[in-house]
Amino acid sequence: MNLVLNDQVIYEVSGPQYQCNSPRGVYRAVLDPGFDPDDYIFMWRNSEGTIVNRGQTISSAQQEELSLEVQPKIGAACPGPPITFETVPFVHQAQVSLNAESGICFDNTPAVITADIDVELSDEIRIEWHRVTNGNSERIPQFDDLTEISVDESGTYRAFVINETADLQCIIGTDEIEVFRSDSEPPVLEESYTICAIEGVSTTLDSLGNWSEYEWWLDGELVSTDSTFTPIEPGNYELILSDQASCEYALSFEVIEDCRLLITIPTGLVPGDEERNFVVYVNDFVDEISVLIYNRWGELIYHCIEEMFQKIPHFANGMDLSMAKRSP
Repeated sequence: MNLVLNDQVIYEVSGPQYQCNSPRGVYRAVLDPGFDPDDYIFMWRNSEGTIVNRGQTISSAQQEELSLEVQPKIGAACPGPPITFETVPFVHQAQVSLNAESGICFDNTPAVITADIDVELSDEIRIEWHRVTNGNSERIPQFDDLTEISVDESGTYRAFVINETADLQCIIGTDEIEVFRSDSEPPVLEESYTICAIEGVSTTLDSLGNWSEYEWWLDGELVSTDSTFTPIEPGNYELILSDQASCEYALSFEVIEDCRLLITIPTGLVPGDEERNFVVYVNDFVDEISVLIYNRWGELIYHCIEEMFQKIPHFANGMDLSMAKRSP
């Protein structure tokens, strides 16, 4: 009987080797020079000790513990201890979603773009940002590895998630977003408006600019989404506007209900002086006035009743009487 003694084989596990389109990593048993792989048996075992492969290579698409033992096909085995290692699957795809709450708004506030990614960034997995101009994608290196960026130029922005494991450079996810610049101008409203609902006197608020959405709120309750609005109730109002660039603008005003009769008369006059004659101003709620003038002895020297009035602009006692009526 011939007894063949073998030197203890020296080997190691190399890898993994990956491809961009697969999570599977390939591991190889590498023998030292002088040992012919054809003369040996390769036994790959899982964590339970079950042999799962007998080739020189093994592939795995999941994270698991494996071990490798190499023995000669002929002769007495002189095995070394098995090599135990843990497989690492390749991250070959990522879900990327770019979001921006608004575009570049009327006060030149930059647009903030956020990248939501379902993988964790690391030394191997990183993010690149590009701006697309005339079909050409130009990298923005100052935004590398950031998941939130601020931009002050409109256009298309694109994010790439790249896996550089094992000297590869694989694009595993991408998304793009269009950033618009707002051309809307914020409207100007008065701090307060006075109405008298019972007399049908109000103010219609319109010509507010180029907005896509209008929200009129009264004391916290949405009362209208029209582009024009005529308040018929007193209270504190808020107008919220948004445009196609998703820019929002909000402003507040108060509506006061006042149905009082307002009459303003001069404290004196100079006969024959057109600049200092006797003029009575009233607001819209007065339909008829009777003017009686007495001298210092109590004698009635003038009396008239007026029903038709000329509308003139005037301010009296700090109140806006732009729709006042005049009685000569």
